[in-house]
Amino acid sequence: MNRPLSNWSKDLAYSILAISILALAIYKAYFCAFTHDESRSYLDYVIGRNSWEIMTFARGATANNHPLNSLLMKLCYTLFGSAELSLRLPNLLAGGLFAYALWRLLKALPQLSFSLFLFAGIWVLGQAYFNDFFALARGYGLSYGFFLLAFTQLFLIKPKAKSLAWAVFFACLSVYANFSQLIPLLALFGSYSLYHLLFSQLNKKELGQQLAVMGLGLLGLIVFIGQPLKGLIKRKELYFGGEKGLIQDTIGSLAKQQLSGIGLEEYSYLLSYSYPLLLLAGLIFLALKRKENTPIYRLIFMSTLLLSLMSIGHILAHELFEVRFLIDRTALIYLPFIQLLSFALFAALSQKWRIHIYLASGLFMLQLYNFSQSWQAHVFQEWTYDQDNKKVLAEVYRLVQKDQRHYSIATYWLHHPSFQYYMQRGIYPGISLIAYPTQFEANAQFDFYYMYAPYGYGALEENYQPYLDFTEGHLFRHR
Repeated sequence: MNRPLSNWSKDLAYSILAISILALAIYKAYFCAFTHDESRSYLDYVIGRNSWEIMTFARGATANNHPLNSLLMKLCYTLFGSAELSLRLPNLLAGGLFAYALWRLLKALPQLSFSLFLFAGIWVLGQAYFNDFFALARGYGLSYGFFLLAFTQLFLIKPKAKSLAWAVFFACLSVYANFSQLIPLLALFGSYSLYHLLFSQLNKKELGQQLAVMGLGLLGLIVFIGQPLKGLIKRKELYFGGEKGLIQDTIGSLAKQQLSGIGLEEYSYLLSYSYPLLLLAGLIFLALKRKENTPIYRLIFMSTLLLSLMSIGHILAHELFEVRFLIDRTALIYLPFIQLLSFALFAALSQKWRIHIYLASGLFMLQLYNFSQSWQAHVFQEWTYDQDNKKVLAEVYRLVQKDQRHYSIATYWLHHPSFQYYMQRGIYPGISLIAYPTQFEANAQFDFYYMYAPYGYGALEENYQPYLDFTEGHLFRHR
């Protein structure tokens, strides 16, 4: 049996892990080009609307407006300017909140050995695809950081109304960062309330106070998001999702992301259909250990109930309101709680069997290998971004400085907003940018023409000649 290590050793190992993960997020936030959706958020909301218009979804605002993220981007723009890192700063801080919340949760499990404590850290934090969203100026990272913080606050079971109020506040911020968090919020409150009804020593007055705090939080949230949410549902813009089903769309998209890094994506359906088995295992454990009320039991209880209620909620939303199932980035809220539930079951069983160090080491190496195959510090997984934009503009700006004249660029590009973001920043003076989103004029008199590679460029050959090739497209110069 392993000799227990001190809490200080656990904290040090976890800190090194968390700092390393956050350093990678900072690296990406600084070096990676702005994505299409980030640029659209910046152009439409940070500089295109005032704060009140962001909050009320005025003037045709779409689901691309993640209100909390848009407001924080606007604040960072005012304080620090429009560079990529400054606009992504709120989500980087949310990554720190996520790591802190996980640390508090794990510290509340006093029976964990050093190997299990460290494994839990890498198991939850070491997801390259998940962590990408802490390095993007969108609402996803914000919502996931605040939601885990709310879950941890409730998991710690501090019955005072003030403690619960903070948890409700964090959960509401999660929804305000990304409206797709509304059903998870209701599931979180439901699982917490059910735990108290079954195990709590609260009297009727204290329980009534708890329910009142959650009710007031929900009422306040509805005041903020009710009208925008109604409009988004009516226009079917609320979720970026699918119509096949919870297992196929939500869990299936997560399974594909998990297995793509190790080349086993074609077997993702097997991982998808293990999800109901995981929930069943959690329910069986709860039934067999119902007389125990240890922290690990509480984690299994709240994770199992949260995932179950979220699943039921999303199925009902689809059946009653034709809301699409979450996929990919919107489905990611399931991932940390699937991991926490699987880890809690693993920890509860393996420590009893005295083989936890070997199993944890094996799973740790598998997770480390998966991360090494998919971390890619120079790209964002799944998220489309225009990696050549800065290079194209920098090359033309070099000629502007050399020739002391003005140049025009016509772009035939699906994701023009990120070009426009860099032009708006004013870091490439002496260049005019003209967009052709659907078709181009081969006889137009532009100095340069930039075209996305797959579209072909035969119609340009009469008036333009190839100038430079880039990763995703070609830059032509007028003859």
